[in-house]
Amino acid sequence: MKHILLPLALVLVFLSACKKSADTGLTPDGNPITTSDSFYPLQVGNYWTIDQYTHIQVTDTLRVNGDLYYKVYSLFGGDMINIQYLRIDASQNLLQVDPAHPSKIMVLAKFNANVNDTFKTLGDNSAFDFSVKLTAKSATKITFQTSYPAPNNTVNPVDLSYYKGIGPFNLKLFTSMKINGVVYNLKGN
Repeated sequence: MKHILLPLALVLVFLSACKKSADTGLTPDGNPITTSDSFYPLQVGNYWTIDQYTHIQVTDTLRVNGDLYYKVYSLFGGDMINIQYLRIDASQNLLQVDPAHPSKIMVLAKFNANVNDTFKTLGDNSAFDFSVKLTAKSATKITFQTSYPAPNNTVNPVDLSYYKGIGPFNLKLFTSMKINGVVYNLKGN
């Protein structure tokens, strides 16, 4: 009887250990498994939090030129605020607009692009018309490299990765996030 119970106990311990790791909702690289298929989930109420002084939140929507943009409010260090108006169009391009200048629409990312494809953010050869190249792409992560024209090239180039269901955030820094109504506690990262 002992010979039957010991293997059964080991199987039960193994199954419970597997269940615990699955319940964490994390991918093998430590990112949460979300229900969103977007590389930047834009929904009012979504947030990414480091602490009370540093967080990012989708707070509102605004129509510009008939298109719906999401207001993304960011607080850094308790005193630096950044507000962006973002949307993802039907071609899976991440667009940003300044409502005060609605004709200037910046392309921040092209999620349907292929590796080594390049594009310009504005297409007008201005100081803010950056060159962007898709450098890596998998089913769960896309990385773009942005090059800034002179005289803005003091940090040239910059890589930015977007994670499917999460957005362009290094989750190792964050303590929690909310994506499409689901809260993820990330304190264990």
